[in-house]
This record gives sequence, C-alpha cells and structure tokens, in this order.
Amino acid sequence: MGRSGHACSVLGSLLLLLLLLPGPAAAQKGSAWKTLSGDAPAVIAKGGFSGLFPDSSDPAYLFAASNQDSAQWCDVRLTKDGVGICLPDIKMDNCTTISDLFPKGKKTYRVNGVSMTGWFSVDYNSIDLTNVTLLRAILSRTNRFDGSFTLVQVEVALSQYKAPAWLNVQAASVT
Repeated sequence: MGRSGHACSVLGSLLLLLLLLPGPAAAQKGSAWKTLSGDAPAVIAKGGFSGLFPDSSDPAYLFAASNQDSAQWCDVRLTKDGVGICLPDIKMDNCTTISDLFPKGKKTYRVNGVSMTGWFSVDYNSIDLTNVTLLRAILSRTNRFDGSFTLVQVEVALSQYKAPAWLNVQAASVT
C-alpha cells in the first residue's frame, strides 16, 4: 500500500474513532428519573398510603406525608353541619362502620342524576360521626386495620400532615 493508501487508512480510522466517541450530550450526567424534567416523580397519594392502611385514614396520610415528593388526595364529603371529611366513597357504608352505629340511617338520594341507596355524610353532624371508623374499601386488601381509625376532617388533613393537598369534590348535586 502506498502513501496515499496509508493516509486514507489513518484518516478513516480517525473518522471511525470520532464517530464512536461519546458526544457532548453523553458528557452530561443523565437523570435516574425518566420524567420530562428529570426530577423525581410527584406522587399523588389518593387517600394517603391506602395500599396498606384504610383509604383516608390518619396513618395512611401520615405515611404518605413522610415522602417529600407526595401530595395528599382527599375525596371531600360534607356533613350536615358543613364539616368536610375525607372518605373514598360517597356511600359511607362502603368504607366505614356507619351502618353498625346507625342501622336505621339508610336513605336514597339522587346523586348527579343517579339513584343511590346507603348511608350519606350529609345526614349526620360531624359530632355524630366521632365513633365511626374506617374500613378497607377494596376487599382484596388486608382487613387487619378495619375499625381501627376514625374519620379525618379536611382541616386536619391540611394542617397536620404538612403536604400539598388535592381536594376532590365529586358530587355536583345530591337531592
């Protein structure tokens, strides 16, 4: 091979080496998080850490608040005296012991145009709900904590847990 062949070979090798070297983007440290910003993902804790504890219970909110990247989600239900409570279902009998304490409290309402029968927070003053405890709303989860925790008022959830909050008000009309 002549001089020009050797020069082409060296030039080709250099070009190949330049192509294989990492570019300027690779020199920057990549984020471990695959989010658009590269920051840790925000966790919206619906009912707190409700995978273990009953949804909307005190320990569920406390556990979720211990994660600095979380926001609390509270499904707001109003009582007869206008106090907001956090409950995962508009029908209290689906997630609390209300039917045990008030066995004759079952009523029927039209909620957003749909007839629903059960126990509803709008029928009780907040003081009446003091002894009502939470149950797991998803039956495949552990029942170990059923009946262990009382209802959480919205004001307590906002002041005590010191985490950003999402207040979800679902029912536009209850008649």
